[in-house]
Amino acid sequence: MNIINVLMLLTLAVIIILGGYQVYFFPQNHPIRKALVYPNRFDDLIPFKPHFIWIYSFIYYPFIVSIVLAVNSVSEFVYVSISFLILIFVHVIFFFLFPVSTPTNWRNYDKDKNLSTKFLNFVQGYDKASNCFPSMHVAIATLSAAHLTYLLPQYGIYFYSIPLLITLSCLFTKQHYILDTLGGAVTGKVAFSLYLLVQAS
Repeated sequence: MNIINVLMLLTLAVIIILGGYQVYFFPQNHPIRKALVYPNRFDDLIPFKPHFIWIYSFIYYPFIVSIVLAVNSVSEFVYVSISFLILIFVHVIFFFLFPVSTPTNWRNYDKDKNLSTKFLNFVQGYDKASNCFPSMHVAIATLSAAHLTYLLPQYGIYFYSIPLLITLSCLFTKQHYILDTLGGAVTGKVAFSLYLLVQAS
């Protein structure tokens, strides 16, 4: 693709991300039932490491957008985008029908301790404690890795290291339970499987 097409697709990717997250926030702002809280001893064993918020925020979005540089055509980008939109739609259904929230005490930390805690508090100011299951961060990172591996299979091991880092960031910042991250990985892979079915038809 020429540079004009790449710039156009990059712009569209940013618009899709911004629009998709407006849909993501909708269940938080318009809940239809009380969110479930299910703390357990396994999640309690994971230490709070707020500096992982930088991975959570600043590796995640460039990784998604990097798919634009790997696709071979505008039509391929359209199919990839649809797989992401389907994934977001499925997650929103979960967030409405089976809302899950992290415990209140997970957000009781010294918010002015350092730059990491300040930025984590800033992120949490927009993203409430609900919309936990399945993890949207892990799901989209997994779907992104699957697409990139499909397009550039020789780099698959590197692409899949990103969802692993995102998963760790979700757990260490106490944004998610372990089960949330596993659910996100599953929905991400299912969305990619649907993409492959459409591609094969």
